[in-house]
Amino acid sequence: MDQVEIDTLMRRFFEQSRGEIAEAPRPVEAVPPARVSRPRRDFEMATELLQRAAQAFDVLVKRCQRLERDLDEAGERASVQLAAQDDTIEQWKRLGAGLKAQLETSERAAADFKARCEAAEVRAARAEQRTAALEQASSQAASQAALAEELSTKLHDSVVMAFGVGSRAHPVLEAVATQAAAE
Repeated sequence: MDQVEIDTLMRRFFEQSRGEIAEAPRPVEAVPPARVSRPRRDFEMATELLQRAAQAFDVLVKRCQRLERDLDEAGERASVQLAAQDDTIEQWKRLGAGLKAQLETSERAAADFKARCEAAEVRAARAEQRTAALEQASSQAASQAALAEELSTKLHDSVVMAFGVGSRAHPVLEAVATQAAAE
């Protein structure tokens, strides 16, 4: 159900309600009880509005729950990736520190250790490249989590604007709830 259908139903409901209010308080002449008729109420439309509102709520609740699940899952994935990346960074930092110490030792030792030092430098460069790649992946995960949170916030705001206090749907929902409680 789209917004246009909801707006049309709401407009139709309020137009009929206004007509009943405008016609209601006329002085009644002495008429036999069989001829006095009650104002016509469109129970089918009210039922339809209630069903559509319930369907809309169901859809919105499901969407909100799905977005919340997606947000939670993205947050969990980001946390796991971040922890793994932090561990890897620490390992590479330790490895880099070890390679640096090994390089200093290699320079003092002699020419046969020089080949080892060059290999260690290559590994350190690869470690820095991997660290940069991990940092980029972490940044992307944080961006995705922020986007999911923004979408969840927008959905929540839309639900509140569509059905919350001050919205066009709120008086109708209140009226239906009041009527249901009275019955």
